[in-house]
Amino acid sequence: MNCRNAEGRCGMKFQRLRMNKVWQTLLVVGLWLSGCAVPPPPATPTAEVIEPTATVTPAHTATPLPSPTPTLMPTPAANDLSLPLRVALYYPMQKEDWTAIGMQPARGTYDSRDAAVIEAQIGEMKQAGIQAAAMYWKDDSAKSFLAAILQASRQQDFYWGVLLDIEKQSDPSAALIQQVLDDVYQSFATHPNIWRLERRFALIVDVDEVDDGCGMISRWVEANREQRFYLIMQVFNNYDRCSKQPDLWVDLYPQTPIEPAPSESTTLQVEAWDGNQLSELERSLMDWGRQVQAAGAPRGLQIVRAYNDWVNGKHIEAAAIWGETGGYYLEVLRRNGQGYAALAEELLFKNEAILVGAGDIAICGEEGSQYTAALLDQIPGTVFTAGDNSNEAGTAANYQMCFNPSWGRHKERIYPAAGNHDLLTSQGAPYYAYFGERAGEPGKGYYSFDLGEWHIIVLNSVCEYAGGCGEDSPQMEWLKKDLAEHPNLCTLAIWHYPLFTSGTRGGNEVVRPFWKALYEAGADVIINGHDHHYERFAPLNPNGQPDAERGIRQFIVGTGGAGLRGIGEVAAHSEKRILYTYGVLKVSLKGNGYYWEFVPVAGMGASDSGSGVCH
Repeated sequence: MNCRNAEGRCGMKFQRLRMNKVWQTLLVVGLWLSGCAVPPPPATPTAEVIEPTATVTPAHTATPLPSPTPTLMPTPAANDLSLPLRVALYYPMQKEDWTAIGMQPARGTYDSRDAAVIEAQIGEMKQAGIQAAAMYWKDDSAKSFLAAILQASRQQDFYWGVLLDIEKQSDPSAALIQQVLDDVYQSFATHPNIWRLERRFALIVDVDEVDDGCGMISRWVEANREQRFYLIMQVFNNYDRCSKQPDLWVDLYPQTPIEPAPSESTTLQVEAWDGNQLSELERSLMDWGRQVQAAGAPRGLQIVRAYNDWVNGKHIEAAAIWGETGGYYLEVLRRNGQGYAALAEELLFKNEAILVGAGDIAICGEEGSQYTAALLDQIPGTVFTAGDNSNEAGTAANYQMCFNPSWGRHKERIYPAAGNHDLLTSQGAPYYAYFGERAGEPGKGYYSFDLGEWHIIVLNSVCEYAGGCGEDSPQMEWLKKDLAEHPNLCTLAIWHYPLFTSGTRGGNEVVRPFWKALYEAGADVIINGHDHHYERFAPLNPNGQPDAERGIRQFIVGTGGAGLRGIGEVAAHSEKRILYTYGVLKVSLKGNGYYWEFVPVAGMGASDSGSGVCH
């Protein structure tokens, strides 16, 4: 029998079939002890115990437990670790697992029984301050995996416990639990690289944090009555009121915490992607750094979830899809999150291009553009504008007197887009004169260039001053030709009017043809201005529907210095809005992805950051 785990490694899910506990037991026995005799079915459960109450006989005690295998408590050894301690969850992988996952680590697909792989992974974990790992016992192959892993660990000064989740799959009786524990203990307890706490085999047990209760704890404590295992249990509702208690509580799911939080353990969890949604791959080294810094060095048991849970998208092992050539997440962990922002910049974007800017910038007599220009002073790279560079009339005097004293000092690195205020004066002649060749051909205002490995397209959404924006317009013909001639993996487009917005003036249908052409070509990011706030949308198709696989992420950055405005009704699929805050959008462009950060003027408002991968 070779079933997969309950999180879907082979598409199989064990449901909590409470109407037929016999079949549950058979399933679990088959999962654990392939070829072994079926144990007697559990007795009908009785009420669970929650303190303070009178003593009640724990559930599943009708079937007498066999005497556990006699053992002697081992003497203290190098593998008898003590708290504080950092431990990673480890998921054994075999070659066929990677096909279903559809992605791979930077080291390539691997089998966790490969000694060279294990030795390298142990080296990475130790560098990150991880002293032990709990291997997920996923099916009947677990013995061969753990045996190979322990063999490869003999010279490594690194130790291994076990993570069980049979309680998450069903409600095993105490007798069945004891059979499982006997099997694990007899197979591996004497190995010098088994992780021990207080001289006992370290065991983490995952449970159903909603449906499980005190009766479940009683079954595990009873099955472990000889104290062979140091029992570390997942918390559940009212866990702290149970009369029976394990050695230690943990919360493996910090995104949905159970109260009260365990006092002697913490869990760090990488949020990389949502299970089987490969197309939604995003993870942020900045977010991970903030989490690790907040937790600090281990105080008690600190669990890292996980080193390599690729199936559920929670891994700190380097991933090829993000272009990671080193253990970035492990390095943040090694430093306990200290200096994570500078480290993220150094590791992820040291050799990458930076694009930074905003729209709706300069008004004479107002200081907003001075504030945002000061931000540009501190940020290297190429500067974009998203239109309305002069946010009043686009006269030559306004460019010289309003724009030039602030953003003008960055003119040599600016690639501008035109807005309606830029072009309403003399059909934009002062705009083209001020920016020169960088603004594109007068009367058109659209152009493109490459930045790093990205293709950047600047379009003119003020259609009456561009020869039109429709399907048959010269601008659209140029756009389709340009996209065909530049099949870069990553493409970003900039123009003034947004199609989607929470602004009070609503979206602009005239630019939907832009969206259609860019979407069909696999573009990744669109940056707009016009509405004087910051807004970020989920990846969308041209009809405004979420599209995790090919959708384009749109930003509105009308925060360059002109008067700020509020919004109306929040638009569908708007993920972030920052109001009444001047700032610039900084986009770090990698070869196969990007990291964005909205940088606000100090003291004005919130920031926003995240990352994405190219289509």
